Amino acid sequence: MDTEPTRITTDALSAAILEASDGDVVSPKAALAALRALCPHVIETDAELCEILLIAAPQEGRAVLLDLRHVSMAFDEPEGTFSDPHGHAA
Repeated sequence: MDTEPTRITTDALSAAILEASDGDVVSPKAALAALRALCPHVIETDAELCEILLIAAPQEGRAVLLDLRHVSMAFDEPEGTFSDPHGHAA
């Protein structure tokens, strides 16, 4: 098994996108997990891999779904602003 740090390959990226797909939608979290399993020694950070994924997924015919369920923000329509129940500025 090769343990030398390498850059991500297009073949590995395509395989990870297909593995992380649910129909035409790709989960970045699942794609990152698949990429790390396929290529554990890539030199790219998770942030860099996400950027690459956002560009590559549409080329594979997939959309990237950013799961924000853990972000607790509500849209306050009358004022047209976002409000955060935790009191943080949005």
